[in-house]
Amino acid sequence: MTKTPLILVVDDNQTIRRLVEFILGQSGYRLSMAENGMSGLALAAKLQPDLILLDYVLPDLDGGAVCEALMRADRTVNLPVVIMSSKGNEVRMHFGKYPQVVDFIQKPFSPPELLNLIKGVFQRLSGFRVSQALPAITTTPGNPASATGAQPALAAPRELFSPEQKNVAAQALYQALREGLSAIPQMMDDDYAGENPAPYFAKRLLSPDAVDGILDGLLPVYQEAVAAPPAPVSEKSPGFVEEPGAVISGQTALMPLPKLMHLICDLGRTGELSLVHGQRTTTCLIRKGDLVIVSHDQIDEYLSGCDEVGQVDPQARERAEREVKRNGKPVLVSYAETGQLKPMLLQDLLHRQGRRALLEALSAGPGRFVWRERTALPAWVEAAGRTLHLDQAELERLRSIDDWTQVEAQVKSVGQLFRRCADFLARLPRFEFTSTEHRVLARIDGRHTVQQVIERCGVPTFEVFHILYRLTQVHLIESVGETASGVQEAIRARPVMIYDGDQEGVCKPLSRLLRDRAVPVPLLAILPASDFIAAISKEKPGLVLINSAGIDAAAIAQGVRRTLKISDVPLAAILEQPSEEDERNLLAAGFDAVLTKPLHLRDIDRLLAGTH
Repeated sequence: MTKTPLILVVDDNQTIRRLVEFILGQSGYRLSMAENGMSGLALAAKLQPDLILLDYVLPDLDGGAVCEALMRADRTVNLPVVIMSSKGNEVRMHFGKYPQVVDFIQKPFSPPELLNLIKGVFQRLSGFRVSQALPAITTTPGNPASATGAQPALAAPRELFSPEQKNVAAQALYQALREGLSAIPQMMDDDYAGENPAPYFAKRLLSPDAVDGILDGLLPVYQEAVAAPPAPVSEKSPGFVEEPGAVISGQTALMPLPKLMHLICDLGRTGELSLVHGQRTTTCLIRKGDLVIVSHDQIDEYLSGCDEVGQVDPQARERAEREVKRNGKPVLVSYAETGQLKPMLLQDLLHRQGRRALLEALSAGPGRFVWRERTALPAWVEAAGRTLHLDQAELERLRSIDDWTQVEAQVKSVGQLFRRCADFLARLPRFEFTSTEHRVLARIDGRHTVQQVIERCGVPTFEVFHILYRLTQVHLIESVGETASGVQEAIRARPVMIYDGDQEGVCKPLSRLLRDRAVPVPLLAILPASDFIAAISKEKPGLVLINSAGIDAAAIAQGVRRTLKISDVPLAAILEQPSEEDERNLLAAGFDAVLTKPLHLRDIDRLLAGTH
């Protein structure tokens, strides 16, 4: 059986240690934690971990001193190390003399960043293939007693035990069954004598000794789960606050709020995220990775602009204030429960005010956060909660930024090229764009420079730069420098679509031309096509050629450019006779080029290469 990798995390900040445990524990890794360099060295010698995640700055030893000590000891000299630092690649120069340092990761990191790095490291090392590790435990954790200290009801196991306890239980089961599992290859050679395989293997694996071992291993986990929670552990890390039922708590100065919320949502968690900024406490409720409710406890500010709420009974307001302070229940929900608000209005108002509360939280600057796991959210959340898109809130926050130095760091020149990110289509529904953002985004295709985008969408240069900065920051687009060969190779591999009734004079000769290219491309004729948008959306071609005779070609081009999921498809109009006026109008409508019959291969090649 392949051994599950053991990772030692050495970091003085409790929040970072919990974040790493949060991310890697979900994927089945075994973890051990140390809060300073000396304890990390001791654990490294004792446990012989398969990888060490080492903080660059520790209270007693810096990362270099830890690496020096690891190199001097026979038991630790070959242990691979990944350096964690907020300075990112700037620290690389300090670790060139330490061969055991195999990679670096910048804080704060997202779950995909950390998981991909760990997977890549183990793939480079000879001892492991991460894909062969034990499967991740993905059930929703939670201890009903964690927040109150009361004895929990003995509910389903998936609700009773935390992920850490399940990992301990899994290891206990493995140790108890290890000998029997190792003997399976030998058992496979035995003659079953007609016996059913299930009871045959069960009798041999679940021997009395093995069952005793299982019970001995699981008993401590069970006792811990049903017992009252332990007293809070003292934590020296700055900014850390131990909270009842908290999985992670700390300062957003260390873990920026958007990254923290994406981390929780990406892992599909359910629970409550509390954010404290000055006198305001914002409550964010997340259900299986979806942010569904955001509110805060400053009632008058929260209800600002909410004209649907009229005069409120003083007792109802007092109750609402108590509820929002006690458990974060939005004042709108309390008002609906006491008849101060029509229930039919609740969902829309919660969503509208929640969007504003989320934007205010993202714009508030550093503060304190506490994340608490929950097995389930209150019934009113299920009834009235509606998904709030964090990406959209972040885009709205970025619209208010007017710092040219930040913009210029992303958009460096008018000769720069941008393309859509790989998950563009999947993430597109999360956003609501302004008409200007839409026009700019429609022209981002990896072929047109910033200058060409400015010219083709008719938006001022300064505004285009700001929009490109925002779209980059929310990871919808990315810079590809000033060349786009990789993008064009992908476009060349797509088929060419044509709308032209001249089969003998255009379609068949064009098909031969494309077939005889150095890189052949198939031709898909779309004759006739009653719905160009649907046909193009289905095929996502590398080039569309449209004969403008007898149809409103300009309207077709405008429709394609308005449909963001296909607005990057290259379009070329075909004219029967050359006409400067027609060419000018078609280009203005959204065509990338206008060709005149007869068609030539060099023109098609230029279009496919993006050099038109």
